[in-house]
Amino acid sequence: MRQVLAQLTSRAGRDREAADCLRRLEHLVQQTGTDRTRLLYLLASARVLRDEAPDTARRDLREAVDLARRRGLPFETATTLVTAATAGAVPATVLHEAYEVFGRTGASLWHFHTRTALREAGLTVPGRRQATTENDHLLTEQLTTRQIARVLHLTENAASRRLSRLFARTGTRSRTELVTASLTPTFR
Repeated sequence: MRQVLAQLTSRAGRDREAADCLRRLEHLVQQTGTDRTRLLYLLASARVLRDEAPDTARRDLREAVDLARRRGLPFETATTLVTAATAGAVPATVLHEAYEVFGRTGASLWHFHTRTALREAGLTVPGRRQATTENDHLLTEQLTTRQIARVLHLTENAASRRLSRLFARTGTRSRTELVTASLTPTFR
């Protein structure tokens, strides 16, 4: 919880509060001594310190990647890799590893964001057909058009057009039918 508070207050520009949350989280690390708490501290620290002490932030992210790999939890490692790679702390090529994990675990939103990060890093991304399939699955997640637009970084009109094309392609007329169709093995 403190990790999230530190990151949110940092994003909101409330640096003093973010630093306070970080100090409390560091104290918690000392109290518990767990790798999970240490990992959360390193990720929060990197977020809070990224502008003020970028070298320290990158060092913390590299340590977080090492720690996440040692812990051996694929999803946790993948999210840490994305955070570190997009901050420039580790080579962007690790995004491929994270992308594969998110695809294997069915983490559609993380998969989409990692594909975007791959594209922004100038790296090879999956083919158009696979990306379309992944986007279609995101569209079936029962989000509002506004939420879909935010997730896919589109305008609401563009999200509506994608939904319309998906309805036409699948032969469905409503979101309910679309969700039902997505549960069948033949959904494309």
